[in-house]
Amino acid sequence: MFFAGLITLTAFFGIAEASEFLADFVIKGGTMSDSGKLWVKGNKARQEMGAQADKMIMIMDLDQGSQWTLMPDVKMFIKTKIQSNGKGFRPENFVGMQQGPMEAQIKRVGTESVKGYKCDKYLFTFKNRKLGTMTQWFAIKLGYPIKIINTSDMMGEVITELHNIKKTSVRDDLFIVPSDYQEIKDSQIPQMNEVTIAPIRSTVRNIPSEVFLTKTDGVFRDCAVNCDHLQTVPEVKIGPLITSLLPARMVDIGPVIRFALDI
Repeated sequence: MFFAGLITLTAFFGIAEASEFLADFVIKGGTMSDSGKLWVKGNKARQEMGAQADKMIMIMDLDQGSQWTLMPDVKMFIKTKIQSNGKGFRPENFVGMQQGPMEAQIKRVGTESVKGYKCDKYLFTFKNRKLGTMTQWFAIKLGYPIKIINTSDMMGEVITELHNIKKTSVRDDLFIVPSDYQEIKDSQIPQMNEVTIAPIRSTVRNIPSEVFLTKTDGVFRDCAVNCDHLQTVPEVKIGPLITSLLPARMVDIGPVIRFALDI
């Protein structure tokens, strides 16, 4: 997904000025590739990828300080808070806002032209060394990053890039959650200090309730996420972050969980 080379990096993308456009985006790296659609209007962005049961939509609104992840096949959504100073998406607006392993040093390292757009080039160095670095080319006239390269020992090099950019009027309703969608509320979970997990096992059974992972996903060896055994456990039992799956891999998780839960 173009909101981030990693799904957890969404909030680092930036908008320099009010802009309206639509574009295709392509993600390539390691053994994976994916693509989708992007709409941007001022401080709002919408991204779609996948199809039918695998379709996922993310809406970001910096004016409200929120992001919505929509699952159209079940008409549900998750709302999360965006940590920023509320002044737009440009990387400087997120300095000091990310805590923990996603914390990063952000440095402007020059100016380059990409696809005919003048870009400010930024280097993100993450506190968690396993996440490596992210280089971002921020297109000034578009007010949005046109290219991103994530580099880490876990995932190698993953490139996300915009194509077929078209400056045009963008409808406001693209950034509104449909009224018939139901919110998945998880506010009680942090209060109980518990989280729901799916165990990862080295034994791979190649069944529909598993998601196969390889070293390109950032794990130490080939393994499988076992969605047959979802559990709620105390948060204190959760160890340090090992990896964060790319958006294209997260799309694979949803249908497997639905299969395992028969929903």
